[in-house]
Amino acid sequence: LAVFAGAIGVGIGLGMQSLANNFISGLLLLIERPLRSGDIVKVGDHLGEVTGIGMRALTVQTFDNESVIIPNSDVISNAFINWTHGDQVLRTILWVGASYDADPHRAQALIEEVLQQHPAILADPEPLVLLWDFADSSIKFRVQYYIDIAQDSLLKVHHEVLFTVWDRFKDAGIRIPYPQRDLYVKAWPGTGVSVNSTQPHLTPVPDPAG
Repeated sequence: LAVFAGAIGVGIGLGMQSLANNFISGLLLLIERPLRSGDIVKVGDHLGEVTGIGMRALTVQTFDNESVIIPNSDVISNAFINWTHGDQVLRTILWVGASYDADPHRAQALIEEVLQQHPAILADPEPLVLLWDFADSSIKFRVQYYIDIAQDSLLKVHHEVLFTVWDRFKDAGIRIPYPQRDLYVKAWPGTGVSVNSTQPHLTPVPDPAG
């Protein structure tokens, strides 16, 4: 009985220690205010909006509409990202590929027009379209812009920008390529069929039976 009571006492002590740790961490969050309700944060693997700061835990509403309850001690003791700590302006980065058959200057100009004409995209900070890489199957552009998430939806603007780029590229005859490989065969082993340039022809194969 004494052992059982001791085990219960240890369990209660550990539970109270965790509760006290979260309580003190909650006070620090309220005093230092590294984040506030409405901020867009990434805590661990969870990205979303802070909807509540309690004495024991922080509540984050993800973009999948999931409420994640995070102990305050985890927030205080680990690094986290607050995307909107100073203001409600948030950057988005997109990657857009264009075919090697396309004029990269024309492709860049079309994407820039899309960003300049979208009413939710801010002129300051300036949106940028940068030629970033000559990838395996495409010319890759890094596209970045800023919006005020207090007024506009991050996901909706993302959706509208990509759709408009698609339409502009299609109208201009610019293809958005997919990964592909070109195969050139000089000889097909064991068949006697060889390929010379673009025209295949048959090469006689000796009869093994004589």
